[in-house]
Amino acid sequence: MKKTLFAAMLLLLALLLCCCVQPPADATVPPVTDGPTAPPTEPPTDPPTEPPTEPPTEPTEPEPELPVMGTVNITTLGTITGEYSDALVSVQWENGFIEEQTVQIRHRGVTSMTAPKKSYNIKFDKKVSLFGMDSGKKWSLLGNHFDKSLLRIVVGFDLAAAMEIPYASQVRLCKVYLDGQYMGIYTAIEPVDAKKGRVEIDTDAGDFIIERNVFREEEGVIYIKTNGSLRFEMSDPDVMAEDLVAANLALLNDIEAAIRTLDHTVYEQYIDVQSFVDFYIFHELIKDIDFGRFSTRYYVTGGILHAGPPWDVDFSMGNISGIYWETVYQRYCNVGGQGDNSGDSARGLWVNKKDFYQWLCQDSWFMDQVYARWQGLQPVIKNLYEENELGVSRIDLYLQFYSEELQSNYSKDGAGWDVRKPFTAQEYHAPASDYAGNVELLRGWLSRRVAWLNGQWLPAENEGNA
Repeated sequence: MKKTLFAAMLLLLALLLCCCVQPPADATVPPVTDGPTAPPTEPPTDPPTEPPTEPPTEPTEPEPELPVMGTVNITTLGTITGEYSDALVSVQWENGFIEEQTVQIRHRGVTSMTAPKKSYNIKFDKKVSLFGMDSGKKWSLLGNHFDKSLLRIVVGFDLAAAMEIPYASQVRLCKVYLDGQYMGIYTAIEPVDAKKGRVEIDTDAGDFIIERNVFREEEGVIYIKTNGSLRFEMSDPDVMAEDLVAANLALLNDIEAAIRTLDHTVYEQYIDVQSFVDFYIFHELIKDIDFGRFSTRYYVTGGILHAGPPWDVDFSMGNISGIYWETVYQRYCNVGGQGDNSGDSARGLWVNKKDFYQWLCQDSWFMDQVYARWQGLQPVIKNLYEENELGVSRIDLYLQFYSEELQSNYSKDGAGWDVRKPFTAQEYHAPASDYAGNVELLRGWLSRRVAWLNGQWLPAENEGNA
């Protein structure tokens, strides 16, 4: 009895103690759950901060579009003449060099042979890349002596490249030293040859290159004349059997006859029309004095005649004397009662009555191809002389990268050539008094030429935007 009473009193005391003990006011009572207790909730944190924004940077300069001008050093081992002889040549440029080696060298050209600043043909023993251009054994160095701007050849061949005229020669401006004497600025250019990397035709299979030659005679050269009185020399190969010469002439007569039908469904089977369209536009734009007389080439491959590639355009783009005695020069310059007698050589069609174009330009279908192509080429053509959507003009690009070198052709502490003096009776007879002025003569002529041709070749509704 006493033990039972004592146990009841202990139980009552324990209950009283449980009721009197309270949890702290800030204590967290974990909820009752059926499963494991959830981990305590982490206190909320601020959202991550964005990395600081970098201040805008200035646009980087565009990569140079023209390489540093290279140098050719020629050391003579005798007198250089019109016949090949030995000389030593070394070449340096931004990303390469050619160690000094023995080459074959001669003066080149006809009119340029008379210039005090000579042009050269060079033959290496093996193929070399000059200034990064495609490799070849043969190279030409053109003195640009009759072009006071020094730019007509490079601007012309830049246009040919932009038009994607097949096998148009690659060109680079360069400095030339002859026996240690600085001779000035030259144009290094690939000659027109039937070779890999040049004009890629198969002469073993009967392909060939022809060049217009209206009257010159040279020993050992093969000349042919078509039924339409177009006289050519066999340029490459320049040696062939008589029966092969006769076969090639017969083929040219068939091609000429097809063109003279003025039916494009006929002559399309004999000529590459696109090449003839582009070659016409190219030469009509630059207005090359020698077109249809000399340095005008065509090639046959697989029995099809192609126009081009172009060559030797220093006597073009207005660089022609209006006081030279030959009638063709007066007609070019529109003086002496010739042409439209305006006195502006940028006016007048020049190519449309020469070579195969005397017939093709009578065909309205062919001329429609010319008009459409000319309109599509407007940005490329205008970019030769003015800035547009394609960027800075080609003329200004050369001035931007090579101004000092170009001027050195005429400066007293450079090559010292006289920028004010015509060196032949055929070049433009009234050059400007300084280099910059002669560049502007070129720019102004191109602008006027394009405006005149636009007036002839663009649809009337587009003339205002031309």
